Amino acid sequence: TRWLDVGDTVRTSLIARAGWVPDSKRIYVVRTNRVQNQLEFLLYDAASGTKRTVYKESDPFWVNVEGDPVFLKDGRRFLWTSERDGFRHLYLYSTRGGASQSTQQLTRGAWQVTDVLGVDENAGRVYFRSSEESPLERQLYSVKLDGTDKRRVTSGAGTHRVVLAPGCGVFLDIFSSLT
Repeated sequence: TRWLDVGDTVRTSLIARAGWVPDSKRIYVVRTNRVQNQLEFLLYDAASGTKRTVYKESDPFWVNVEGDPVFLKDGRRFLWTSERDGFRHLYLYSTRGGASQSTQQLTRGAWQVTDVLGVDENAGRVYFRSSEESPLERQLYSVKLDGTDKRRVTSGAGTHRVVLAPGCGVFLDIFSSLT
C-alpha cells in the first residue's frame, strides 16, 4: 500500500476527482480548497508517491468541477472542461504542467459544453454535446484536437443523448423533442 499526500482533507482540501492515467504509472487528483474557489490538477507517480502540479485554476466565487479528465492514449495530454472564460468549454492540456504547460482552448462562445463523449485519435477529433444551438437543446458536435473544424453532427431541434461506439465510427442517438 502506498499512501499519497493529497493535503489536509479534514480542514483545507477536498478531493473532487481521482483516477489512473492510462499508462497505469501515474494517478491524477483534482483537489479544491474547502470553499471551492481554487482548483489544482495534480499528477502522482504511483511507485514513489511524488506529486507534480499540472494545472491551477481560481475564481473569486466558485470553480465548478464537471466530469472527469479524458486522457489521450499517449498519456501526455488530456481533455478537461472549464468555465474560466465564463462558459464551460473544452481545453486540451499537457501533463507536463508548469512553465512548459501548453493549454489549448478547443471550443469558445456563449454556450456550454455539457459532456465529452469520446475521442477519435486517428481522425484527431473530440466528440461532445453542447447547448450551442439553444440552452434547451443538446446536440452532438465534433472538433479537431487543434480547435479547428468544429462540426455539428446531430440534427433536429431537441435533446440528443448520444452513445458513441468504441473508435467513434458510429453512434446511437436517443432523441426527444416536443414533437
